[in-house]
Amino acid sequence: MKPTGKRRRKRPAAEMRAKRALKAALLRLGIDVRRATAFGGRGAFEDQRRLLEAAAPDFSDLTIVDAGAHVGRVTARYRWMFPRSSIHSFEPAEPAYRQLVKQADDDRIFVYRAALAERCGIETLRVNRDDVTNSLLPSGGAVDDPELAERMATLEQVDIPVTTIDSWSAEHGVDQIHLLKMDVQGAELRLLRGAERKLAAQEVWLIYSEVSFTRLYEGQAFFWDVAGWLAGFGFELFNLYNCKTGDRGQLTWGDAIFLGPRMLRQASGR
Repeated sequence: MKPTGKRRRKRPAAEMRAKRALKAALLRLGIDVRRATAFGGRGAFEDQRRLLEAAAPDFSDLTIVDAGAHVGRVTARYRWMFPRSSIHSFEPAEPAYRQLVKQADDDRIFVYRAALAERCGIETLRVNRDDVTNSLLPSGGAVDDPELAERMATLEQVDIPVTTIDSWSAEHGVDQIHLLKMDVQGAELRLLRGAERKLAAQEVWLIYSEVSFTRLYEGQAFFWDVAGWLAGFGFELFNLYNCKTGDRGQLTWGDAIFLGPRMLRQASGR
């Protein structure tokens, strides 16, 4: 249903060209984004809710991992969406972690001051001027947006604990991860390498991740790196959301939902 009382925003021509180019590139890889709107394109969070509601045997009792939880806004949203589920939120930066702890106001939200990566130990976190851009990776690459470059300027480097999905889930007796959300600023592939056993066992159902199309961090994972790695474990792209373009009209980043084999079997009725 069209909204009343407001006119739809007319998208810039450069943004539309960028999205058409992305769709064409995905089609060459066998991915048709137009087919990925079985739930009406209601938005990333609504699609997550509907997909899990359709697939999970006990929708009210999910296990959710929020990697890169920052101050807990997404954690709070998942709590509202899935009120009886267990949410495990990881945030390595101390100021954000302290706010996250305040957000975790019930006994089914578990907070960890750590980052998820491909190994356990100590890593260096780059603390940037805008803390939402903090990363295990150095800022750099073809950042042609002066404002963004300023936000990503590194102010200090601090040592933080890191662990892996595989080690953490074994330690805490976590069997299934129904929803893995990743907002880890270019380190997505590092996190996924640390979840190899979980992915191979088909114990991760749905992944919601920020994805990059241009270089913002040194050594970062691009969208195609993440999609290719997950395809090796039977995952498929469901849809792309919130795609952003730079001043030149080039696609820069967005969000993606990937469905694991268990979700795909449920969707196909197998």
